[in-house]
Amino acid sequence: MSSPLEKANDIKHKIYQYMDELTAVDSEQWIKRGSRPRTVGHCAAVSVIIQDQLGGQLVSCLYYGVSHWYNELPSKMLIDATGDQFGTEYEAIRPIKSEDLRWQYRVRRHDALNDDTLRRAALLATRAGLPIPKICLERLPHLRPTVSAATVQDSSPHTENVPHISTSTEDPNVIQIEHTVSLWGFPMEISASIRKDSKFYRIMKILLEE
Repeated sequence: MSSPLEKANDIKHKIYQYMDELTAVDSEQWIKRGSRPRTVGHCAAVSVIIQDQLGGQLVSCLYYGVSHWYNELPSKMLIDATGDQFGTEYEAIRPIKSEDLRWQYRVRRHDALNDDTLRRAALLATRAGLPIPKICLERLPHLRPTVSAATVQDSSPHTENVPHISTSTEDPNVIQIEHTVSLWGFPMEISASIRKDSKFYRIMKILLEE
């Protein structure tokens, strides 16, 4: 039976090749990362996936002045799946040593995660063939598998629980999304305009096509 550390390394191995500018918190920084590993800008999204798979808690610290997220496993072992972005010599996940600055951490609740992080975590998990983390589905229910690829095509029929997506008549580079959701048992219409060249649109298009 694999140990939690081995399982964490297996998760990183599965998702590493799918890390890119769409799944990084800062697309421009990721593109300009040079020889630095693909994990640049992925700490929170990867931590969400590992927590969903292995349990435990999300934790963060200020690592040389940079906010950095990683995981505390149920065994209380601290692991950092994206620490190699800071120039460490290892690629595999290792337990964090007590003399490492990252032991000065704080536990983070799910409400500290923003929607962009959840969308990136969902995209990364989907690309790697892993389940979309439960917190992503709870906070962003439109990511549920019931949404089909047809919903990203212009002039899709408006069916129950499926967003209607169409191209703006004023600007072909803008799409209009209309969706009915339930708020405390009452139907509520939501309408939004999104540019096709935005990072949000590119992530949502990939997720909806899966």
